[in-house]
Amino acid sequence: VEGSLGKGLKKFLQKQIVKKESNESLIVADKGLGGTIKDKLSIECVVGSKMGELFRGIRSHLEPLLGGDIGDDDMKAMRLGLSHSLSRYKLKFSPDKVD
Repeated sequence: VEGSLGKGLKKFLQKQIVKKESNESLIVADKGLGGTIKDKLSIECVVGSKMGELFRGIRSHLEPLLGGDIGDDDMKAMRLGLSHSLSRYKLKFSPDKVD
């Protein structure tokens, strides 16, 4: 659901950013999610049109960034899952439309 903060993400952010008292900013693809994170966890979020370029760069260089310890099948599954999850937020479906 757009803009909602799941339990797993909330727990991860609390452990990695809030408890470590990090002063870093978090890059978020979804504007609603960035607002929710800022409101609930007081973490500064960066959202903008250039973030899509950054996410594409990360996806294209994911294997070297992870150190190459992951097999080809796992990399394919991660890329597919990441692209599906990002695409889900960009598509809007209307049950009223007839294709």
